[in-house]
Amino acid sequence: MSIGNPHMLWAAFAMILASGASADTVNVKLLGVRYAHSNYDNSQVQITGAGMTSTWVIAGPEIWTRNSGSTTLGNSFDTFCVELTQHVGLNSSYDFSIDTVQNAPTPGTYVSGAMGPIKADYIRELWARHYGDVNSAETAVAFQTAIWEIVYENNGTKFSLSAGDFKATNSNAGANTLTTAQSWLNDITNPILANVPGANLVSLKSDGYQDQITPGPPVFAPPNTPLPSAASAGVAILGLVALKRRRH
Repeated sequence: MSIGNPHMLWAAFAMILASGASADTVNVKLLGVRYAHSNYDNSQVQITGAGMTSTWVIAGPEIWTRNSGSTTLGNSFDTFCVELTQHVGLNSSYDFSIDTVQNAPTPGTYVSGAMGPIKADYIRELWARHYGDVNSAETAVAFQTAIWEIVYENNGTKFSLSAGDFKATNSNAGANTLTTAQSWLNDITNPILANVPGANLVSLKSDGYQDQITPGPPVFAPPNTPLPSAASAGVAILGLVALKRRRH
């Protein structure tokens, strides 16, 4: 990679962020899942991976409110889940540490530890390109599914929802859910479209509960370092969750 590659710049920004964010902790309460019906009949996807076989999981924006701790992320925010092996529950409160995306998930059983900078960069690029397209249960489930594919697929950069370590086979969110998710994954691995500055994201980490990602506070670059585009730096948020499962 050249020194001007946006992914390298964001790696540098992440190091700056980590120096301040990793010591921050916050206690937050989960209020609900955006776009989901009360019985989640419109916000689920059927997956195989992360130790699960043909499992339906809820995938929709997780809505949080701050109880105490760091005010870095504000008093209310949404997240996307990056960990399928642990859980969070509705109307329950949790302590999280705020860290870089590449340091999640914890403990990360099925990704051999934290996801690392390459997967983190793909998630940042996915967010910069397509978070703005999330406006319904169908697109929210598609976005979360794409994130899980990045986190749990260990076959290099060949992201396919129909093959590999992580698969998605069905969804009740809409007929185009998985097609949309795959098309967004194809965008971030398309050399013609590559090198888009990624969104500024942080992780919410816990040893005992499901790790999350969300947009972080402003990141200040070293002197004479090109900044990310305004479009990517201003990306807002949503989130998704695996709150409950039902097996077939």
